[in-house]
Amino acid sequence: MTQLTTGWGDPEREKGEHGCGWLHVPPRKHLTVAVLSTAPCRYRGHWIDGGMRPCTGDQCVYCDRRMGGQWRYAFHVQDTEGGGCGFFEVGAATAEVIWRIASAQGELRGLCFRFEHEGGREKGRVTATQVVSSVPDGMLAEEQDPGPHIRRGWTK
Repeated sequence: MTQLTTGWGDPEREKGEHGCGWLHVPPRKHLTVAVLSTAPCRYRGHWIDGGMRPCTGDQCVYCDRRMGGQWRYAFHVQDTEGGGCGFFEVGAATAEVIWRIASAQGELRGLCFRFEHEGGREKGRVTATQVVSSVPDGMLAEEQDPGPHIRRGWTK
């Protein structure tokens, strides 16, 4: 629990301390990351009112309404250009590209990818391209689990 205090503290040090958020591919640009996860966090969900909601399976109200579901894969990543860490989520088609490369390399952690919207379209499917084979483990931040952050988004 965070304590409420009075005074300045150490703003120079504290400006770099922040929670892990979600990274997104900027419109008509790219995002280059090193993967910190050893495996993705995977779930099936429905895009409802601007956010993902979990598919509950046999008794899912969204499936009953014939609202299409999709598999999502979330990773903890490090932005190689901006320097920060965060979580990044992709659909099954992009996850398959990452999976094939990770399978060929023998591991996921440390692989670097460039993500961009297909055809430069702002709402285009996100594509993945490997940019370097890997980053040494000693140069990577510690892995965090995207699961609690995904579940927090479901409760909003």
